[in-house]
Amino acid sequence: MPLEIQPYDAVISKALKARGQKKDDFDRHPVHHEPRYVVRMCEAIVSLISQRGGRATLELVLRAERCASGHVDYQHKCALYCAEIEVGASALA
Repeated sequence: MPLEIQPYDAVISKALKARGQKKDDFDRHPVHHEPRYVVRMCEAIVSLISQRGGRATLELVLRAERCASGHVDYQHKCALYCAEIEVGASALA
């Protein structure tokens, strides 16, 4: 069964389009040391994974986001890693 990445792609796309609109978007989160917009995006992804019946922690999704960061196809990679987390097939866990 192919992984369904579209729901995660949509969350990531929305976050990337909105980044910089909130005053603190680029401030570092005091615990996770990532820009706050990234932490908010990953929190939304954790929520989506849960809604879809999967299990994830914020730390795991942040790890997936970091692994995707720097790739030319960042958005696709991040969505793919999140879909893998949803179905319990992530090598990051």
